[in-house]
Amino acid sequence: MANLFGEPPIPAEELSEDLKQLAPVRARSINPAENDSVWTQAVRDILYEIGYKRGYEAVCIREDKSCAELLWDEVWFPKEGDQHIVFAMECEWGDAKAVRYDFRKLLYVKAPLKMLVYTAKNDSMRARMHEQIKDALIHYPHHVEGECYVFVEFAPQNRCFRYKFPIAKTGRLTGTPEFVPLDEESRNALGQRAA
Repeated sequence: MANLFGEPPIPAEELSEDLKQLAPVRARSINPAENDSVWTQAVRDILYEIGYKRGYEAVCIREDKSCAELLWDEVWFPKEGDQHIVFAMECEWGDAKAVRYDFRKLLYVKAPLKMLVYTAKNDSMRARMHEQIKDALIHYPHHVEGECYVFVEFAPQNRCFRYKFPIAKTGRLTGTPEFVPLDEESRNALGQRAA
């Protein structure tokens, strides 16, 4: 799929799998209590390291605790050459309304890869989160073909569900968006059979 902004800096599947594997370990190493701010820092640290290894600068990684956030929790851009955002991430541990608010910020950035990291404590909460995210996608009229949203959902009992939603056509979506599960565990969480 052609992308106005170029190819994503890393495949959604690879980035979300790295985060799934590394973030819980990093969060526990920062603070065994693993509260929301610790998880946010772990996610940012892991994404910074991945981006840096691939030749990108991360903006506002909060090494300086007084750093005011940009609009997004983290963005990557090339260290040299054309200066454009290649990745944006929002991390929100609140309820469905808070997750929708942060997700909407990702709609506004024009980048090939956008990630939302959040938590759902049970199937009911997961359904509310997905409903809010899909509603925001439906009501945004300026999607660009080739953009890819990746969702990383941390859940109790060390579970992590991963989905993506690639934009197939520029403009407003037609129909209800359907997340593409990135592994069998995520497919089961959505209640889908293997494709």
